[in-house]
Amino acid sequence: MTNTESKSGSVHSPVLRFKTMISNFRRLLRIGISGLFLGNSQHRYQLARSIYHKLPLSPRLKGRLSHIILTKTRFLKPGIYRSSSGIGNRISPRPEVFGDARMRRKLARKPPEYGRRILVAEQRIPTPDKTSGSTRLFAILDLMARMGFRITFVSMANRDQYHWIFRSNDEFGPHEARLADLGVELIYGCESAGAHLAEHGYRYTHAFLSYPDVAYEFLPTVRAYAMNATVVFDTVDLHGLRFRREAELKGDESLHEQADYYDKIEEVSITCSDTVIAITEDERQNILNIDPNARVEVIPNIHTTDATSTPFAEREGLLFIGHYLHSPNADAVIYFVREILPLVHEQLPGVRFTMLGSSITDAVKALASKTVDAIGYVEDPVPYFSSHRVFVSPLRYGAGMKGKIGQSLSLGLPLVTTSIGAEGMGLEDGRQALIRDNPEEFADAVVKLYREETLWRAMSENGLAHIEKNFSYAAVRGALGKVLGVEANSQRREA
Repeated sequence: MTNTESKSGSVHSPVLRFKTMISNFRRLLRIGISGLFLGNSQHRYQLARSIYHKLPLSPRLKGRLSHIILTKTRFLKPGIYRSSSGIGNRISPRPEVFGDARMRRKLARKPPEYGRRILVAEQRIPTPDKTSGSTRLFAILDLMARMGFRITFVSMANRDQYHWIFRSNDEFGPHEARLADLGVELIYGCESAGAHLAEHGYRYTHAFLSYPDVAYEFLPTVRAYAMNATVVFDTVDLHGLRFRREAELKGDESLHEQADYYDKIEEVSITCSDTVIAITEDERQNILNIDPNARVEVIPNIHTTDATSTPFAEREGLLFIGHYLHSPNADAVIYFVREILPLVHEQLPGVRFTMLGSSITDAVKALASKTVDAIGYVEDPVPYFSSHRVFVSPLRYGAGMKGKIGQSLSLGLPLVTTSIGAEGMGLEDGRQALIRDNPEEFADAVVKLYREETLWRAMSENGLAHIEKNFSYAAVRGALGKVLGVEANSQRREA
C-alpha cells in the first residue's frame, strides 16, 4: 500500500471519518423523516436511540433531536396482562399521567441536576434474604451508591401489596433501613412514581428498569418525563425463554402463550432502551438476535465469598435452597425427591435431604418424610451450608444465572446440578461442579461427591476461586461502571 493510499484509506483518516459521518447522517435523516411522521412509537424509540449513539454531533444537539422525536410520540399502551407475581398495576396512558407534548418539551429543555442521579424501578424493594434476584439488585444498588449516584427506588407495588412477602408490617423495617443506609429514597406504587417523575423526571441522568414487566409498564412514563435520562433495561433473565422451556417440558399450551407474551414485551423493552443488561453471555447473544443494534452489557449475579470451616467428616446430608413461588425451584425439589433421592438411598441409606427457602408451598411441604426436611424460610441459612455435605440443584428449566448455585459456591459447599442449573456461570464439570441431567447419573454424582473427600475439597476450593474471579464485587464493578458511564477509578466511595 502506498503512503497516499495509507493516508486516505486508513480507518483513522479524516477523509474516511468525514465520509462515514455524512453517510450516517444521510441514513439517519432518511430514517428520521419516515420514522417521525410515519413510524409507530416503537420505531421512534429506535430512531431516538440511533441518533443518540450513532449520529456524529454534539451531545446537546443529539439530545435535542431525540427530544423532538420522543415528544411527538404517542407512547406505547401497556397491555392488560398482570405479572406472574400478582403485584403492580398497569400504568394507564391517560393524558393527566403523561401530560401533553408542550409540557414534555418544556421539561426537556431543563438540564439534569449536577452530578449523578438515577431512578431504579422494580416490582418490589429488594429482599435479599428471600430471593436471589433481590440479592443481585441490592448489590447493584450498593455499587451505584459507591459510584456517587443519588438513588430513587420505585417499588411498582404499593406498600399494602407486600402481604404475600412479609407476614407483618414490622418486617418492612430492616429492608427499608438497609436501603436508607445507602441513601436511597423510596417511592411506593405506580401513581406516586408517575407524579414524582412528572415533577422531577428531568433531574435524572439514568433510569434503571429491572424485569420485563416493570420496563414495559414504566418505559412510557420514563420516556415522557425523564427526557435527559439514559434508560437501562435489566432483563434479570429472559422470561420468554424460561417459560418456553417450561412449556416444552410440561407440554402446557398456556405456558407457551405466556412465553409468547414475554417474548413480545421483552422485544419492545429491548428496542426502546438505550442499554440492555443481560445476566449471562448466552443471553446477551439471544438479545442481539432480537435486536442486532442493541447495546448489551453483561452484569451477572454478585457474591461475597465466605468459606465455611466445618471439616468434611463433620458434615452430613443434602441441601437445597430456593424461592418456591418461582416454579423451577418447586419442580426441582419434587423431581429430586421422586426420581433421584430413591436412587441415592440405594447407595447412601437414610441420607437426609433438607429444603430451605422462602414462600414454601403446600406441594413442597407434602414432600416431607423421615429423610426429607421441608424447613422453608430461615433468617440465616449459612449454618445449614456449614453443616451439610453436598448441595443439589436438579433444575429442569429456567433461564439466566441461578443464585443458589453462586451462593453454594461462594460458601465453599460443593454441588451437583444440571446443565440448566450451571448455565451462564462458566462451570467446568468435575472442577467447580458435577453436572448431570439424567436421574441415574445425577444420583451417582451425588454419591461420589458425598463419599470422596479429596474431590470434595478440590471442588470447594475451585468454586470459591471461580466466584472471586468472575462474580465478586470487584469483578462486576467495572461492568456496571461501563453501563452507567462511570470509570472504575472515578468511583467516589470504595468498599
